[in-house]
Amino acid sequence: MSVAGLSDGDSFDTYATKPKKAKVAHPTEVTSVVAAAMAPTATTLTRTSRQILGIMNGLELDDVASYFDKDGDDIDPYVVCDGVSVEAFNAYVGDGEGLPVALRFLDLTADGRILIVELPTKVHESTASKFVAKFLRATGNEDEVATGGSTTSTRAGLRKKEADATFGPMGWTPNRTAPPAPRTISDWVTLAVEVGRTQSWASLTAAASWWAGYAGIQYVLLLKVSARGTQIAYRLYDIVTPGLFLAEVSSRVPGVGLHAGVGVGQPLRFTARELALGLCVYAKCGASEAS
Repeated sequence: MSVAGLSDGDSFDTYATKPKKAKVAHPTEVTSVVAAAMAPTATTLTRTSRQILGIMNGLELDDVASYFDKDGDDIDPYVVCDGVSVEAFNAYVGDGEGLPVALRFLDLTADGRILIVELPTKVHESTASKFVAKFLRATGNEDEVATGGSTTSTRAGLRKKEADATFGPMGWTPNRTAPPAPRTISDWVTLAVEVGRTQSWASLTAAASWWAGYAGIQYVLLLKVSARGTQIAYRLYDIVTPGLFLAEVSSRVPGVGLHAGVGVGQPLRFTARELALGLCVYAKCGASEAS
């Protein structure tokens, strides 16, 4: 259970165009909208999980929504507060349930700032859900692929994390290997998908870096969707050594080779169906390398 479950404030996992305002728990702690690149105002990580809860419940969600309601494709994160340690952040998150802003839209910087990287717009959410549906259909054996959705995942000494979609093998998936320690079959993620609408490539890549060190991960897919949801740019990473990125494998995904005029290492643009089909072939549809 998260600390959010102990509050009387309203909580939401997703937002409409004009989200409901949260109850102000601590009106004296005003959240400011500043660029994420600005220097932090606190040099010590002193905030407790309950203080974080008060700040999050005090957010004017209409203001946050207005901040992200811009035409740009790369909008700086919304800075919620500073002075937050990994331990306090994880205690606040708990199991990820009942948070005013879902964990998959939060980040914790190395200098202790909590960021909202974007909000779950219709384009963002439909991109994630459509990719999941098309990927499972493309596998041809969707009953042998586990879908974890936005399951809260952990790494020792780091903040908790949620992707927009996760996949892994089932207990009966043919030719699968044993889960690597400390994973069990129930929490083994082999493919993590991060979707960005206004979230920058730098922020998406930072999310991919977190997943690259997750025991058992094999692929990390980043999707950057256009404002109308008609184009998707993607970067696919093949993780062999935990914690290390190999070269992007975009140009090696069958059926989705480089388009004319697009340089190697640049994000490529395809429909969700093209990407799902090509990735399914490349990643062996959730089966292990032994298949």
